[in-house]
Amino acid sequence: MDIRTVAEMLGHAKLETTQLYTRVSIDKLREVHATCHSAGG
Repeated sequence: MDIRTVAEMLGHAKLETTQLYTRVSIDKLREVHATCHSAGG
């Protein structure tokens, strides 16, 4: 989804506010993926 659309949906006046929600480290992504898609799961 386009970040401007997300900003509008959330009612953010500044795009920078929405960008805060998009900053996720690769390590955190791997952690979430491993938790949600475990081989034993």
